[in-house]
Amino acid sequence: MLIGLFGAIFTFFLVAQRTLVPYRELLRWFALLAFAGNLLPKRCYAAAMGMDRVEWFWFNLLAPGPMLLCGALWLNFLLRGPETRVVVPGAAREDIHLYWQMHGELPVHRPWEEVVVAGPDDLVIGLADGALGWAVITSQARVVRQGEP
Repeated sequence: MLIGLFGAIFTFFLVAQRTLVPYRELLRWFALLAFAGNLLPKRCYAAAMGMDRVEWFWFNLLAPGPMLLCGALWLNFLLRGPETRVVVPGAAREDIHLYWQMHGELPVHRPWEEVVVAGPDDLVIGLADGALGWAVITSQARVVRQGEP
């Protein structure tokens, strides 16, 4: 159960913050994955695990549910499509994921190929579609002026 709990915390800060998926949708997926094990008949797990209904409920909530959700997030992050790069003007100090969570879309941006001159506060973001259909921020870098390290 500790693996499920700490794995979920680790994955949330590492992968979920780079995945463009609403927190409400993540919560719905967690609820589905955590409570699906409770639909198994008692005879399937009672003899093997020695748990009653309440223990089985908490076990599913703390172990398989978080581990399955973490696995889905990692699968989406690691098996992704080709990266497209975009430039977000003046967003070097802005949290792109937070902006996306609040507005449901990325800030005003242009494709990297169309940018002729970029300002020093512009942000270059790499985006890719994940295996489960959630977009992923693959890279994020600030545009630096020529001659700067």
